[in-house]
Amino acid sequence: MTSIDEWPFAGDAPDTVVPTLLRIVEGRAEARFVGRSPEGTWFFGDGDEVEDEDITRVRLAVLVDRFPRLRELGDMGLGEKAWLTPEGTWSRWASDAH
Repeated sequence: MTSIDEWPFAGDAPDTVVPTLLRIVEGRAEARFVGRSPEGTWFFGDGDEVEDEDITRVRLAVLVDRFPRLRELGDMGLGEKAWLTPEGTWSRWASDAH
């Protein structure tokens, strides 16, 4: 488990509950898309289509422990999004919607 001393999400505690997809929590998909709303809410997806019944909630620390690359996104700004490229790097962009 991630130590609080090395926690990369300065504005959110490890026990912050965030929306994600059931298939990610169950290990059937990888967290490849990350969005942060202008209000600061995180969303972790896999880039595939999402139905309401696919969405679940989990502690942020669970996702960070399962997908260590998410640590690289701890400094994401409000309204920012990121996609994990096939090369394994994060491509970030700011949302146009306000």
